[in-house]
Formats: sequence, structure tokens, C-alpha cells
Amino acid sequence: MCPDRCRPCITPRITPRIPALWFALLAAGLASTDIHATGGAHDGEYWTPLPDERLADMRGGFDLGNGLKVSFGIERAVYVNGALVTTTSLNVGALAAATSGVAPSQNAVAHSIDSIGANIIQNGKANLVQDIAGASNPIAATVIQNTMDNQAIRSVTVVNATVNSLQILKSLNFGGALRDAIGAGIGPR
Repeated sequence: MCPDRCRPCITPRITPRIPALWFALLAAGLASTDIHATGGAHDGEYWTPLPDERLADMRGGFDLGNGLKVSFGIERAVYVNGALVTTTSLNVGALAAATSGVAPSQNAVAHSIDSIGANIIQNGKANLVQDIAGASNPIAATVIQNTMDNQAIRSVTVVNATVNSLQILKSLNFGGALRDAIGAGIGPR
């Protein structure tokens, strides 16, 4: 009966198969959708992806076998009062080729990795730092010294990680599992 008890209610009954069917259809629709990056300087045109060889040189990484490739990089940036003072980037495939970029600033002085053994940022006068080139891992060090008042100092570390797991999905027979899920969701009639 309806809440007003005047007539019997006709409400659809949702069986456990219906949500599974909707999930399977949604997954199939998302899997078949082409996704393109648009926008930017040339609105309406598609961006050209970089070849894998060029990306591999930029990211670094290693191959675990069976087609599984892992790559990551670390990038650090230091900002003083909103101005970029220095950046440091490190890729797994090229540990010896760590790069440090120094941007000019009015008050902050940044010494690169090459001269001191670490990334040293000094903001203000009368800053003193010892030579830490003999430290166990100086390339990982970023030292920020500040002797000025009311300074906005921001240090940002970004870790980029990529895993190519296409071979794993293929080995799990993802397409067959999706077909089975759709078939089980529809069921016999």
C-alpha cells in the first residue's frame, strides 16, 4: 500500500543484478571513450604526445621485467616572497646528472649543487654555512637560511611516479573479466 493507503504501490524492485549491470555498462563506456588533451595556445587542436623514448630519457626509471616499467623523479623548488629562487630536479635513471637551476633574486642568494655539495639558499645578510661536501648524501640536502623579518619562504617538493601496468592488465585478461561481469549482470532471461 502507498503511504496514503488508498491503493497498492507499484514500485520497481531493484535486484542485485541491476547495479552490477550499470557498473559494467559504465566501465565499458569509459573504456571505449577516447580522451584528448585540448585547450591552451591552440584551442581546438589536439596536442601531440611525446614518444616513449624521449619521455624515458626525461624521467629515468627501470624495467622490472614482464613489460612492467617504473619511473620517477623528484623536483624541488624554493620561493622567497613568491619569486622562484632555485629548482633542483633528480631522475632515477640519471642520478649523476642531477640539475640545479638558479633564478636571480634581489635578496636571496642560491648556491648550486656543484659549488657547495648541497642546495643552499641564503636570504638576508650575515648568513654562514659550513662546507657539507663531505656529508654522506649532500645531493639530498636543501638548506634555507633567513636573517630577514616578514619573509614568505616556501619550499615545494614534487615526486612524479609512473608505472606502466598494461602488460599486467593484459595478463589478467581484463577484457574477458569485463565480458563475464556484463554477462553476469544481465543474466539469463
